[in-house]
Amino acid sequence: MRTRYLVMVLLSSALASCGLDVGADDEDSVEQDVLGPPTGVTASATAPDRITVSWNAVAGAVKYYVYQSASSAGPFTFVNTERAPGTSLEVAHLSGNTQYCFAVRTDDLTGPGGLSTAVCTTTPTTPPAPNSVVVNQLTPTSVKVEWTAVTGASKYYVYQSSAVNGTYSYVATALSPNTSLNRTGLQAMTTYCYKVITQSSNGASPFSVSGCNNSLHPPSAVTATRTSSSRIRVDWTKATGAVKYYIFESRAGGALIFRSTVLNTATPTYSAASLTTGVQYCYQLKTQGTPTTNISNYSLPPACATP
Repeated sequence: MRTRYLVMVLLSSALASCGLDVGADDEDSVEQDVLGPPTGVTASATAPDRITVSWNAVAGAVKYYVYQSASSAGPFTFVNTERAPGTSLEVAHLSGNTQYCFAVRTDDLTGPGGLSTAVCTTTPTTPPAPNSVVVNQLTPTSVKVEWTAVTGASKYYVYQSSAVNGTYSYVATALSPNTSLNRTGLQAMTTYCYKVITQSSNGASPFSVSGCNNSLHPPSAVTATRTSSSRIRVDWTKATGAVKYYIFESRAGGALIFRSTVLNTATPTYSAASLTTGVQYCYQLKTQGTPTTNISNYSLPPACATP
């Protein structure tokens, strides 16, 4: 449909500029038709940061201009152009949980017509990131990354860095309802930090807070050696930054029990006495650094022996 606009051409002004005297009767006018705006304009949020604007095709249109506003009453600002025969445009880089309104103009190269009726929609809320990420050392070369579940999550993207404020790179995806991931083949005695992104039908969350394996590592190469029918000697390699070591013992596969504290010396060692002959004892150690609250995870794997 075309809309007719009356354009007045004041010939008197042009002739007067040439020094000619003309009367009001010499005023002339022309009329110009331009295409009316498209009908059937819709706006559909496809993600927290994206909306697709669509409309019905207009016969004779060469292109369409799409405008955006925070209100159906405007003011509207130009967003982009879609050339015919296209009848939709994706608008990106939007904010979640926010109303956006759109209107469309038609152009057939004689000039743009008026704005269409405005349509509005609200982008969905971006899912939150997990609010806690914990990294536990499983072995000297593997960790378990765990995080809190997010309602509505379909999957989680896990990112890794060598420092809490470092650059994080994607390493794996965990499908919901899983909220943990084992990472193997890592370098021993090395810091690894992780962040997690939630993915849902409403899009992806920002990064979560970071979680790192303890920068203070437990002692490595822990060994348990029978020295008599009632004694076992525990040896290990010193951990960097250690002030002292806590010795934990389990008997016959039972729970770990704290047994002793050993100061960090040149060749730290611990001798367990008064043990029961024929019973297996296993030992795991923790490192304490500075301050005293800086304590490592347990050493792995357990070191076992039978007196």
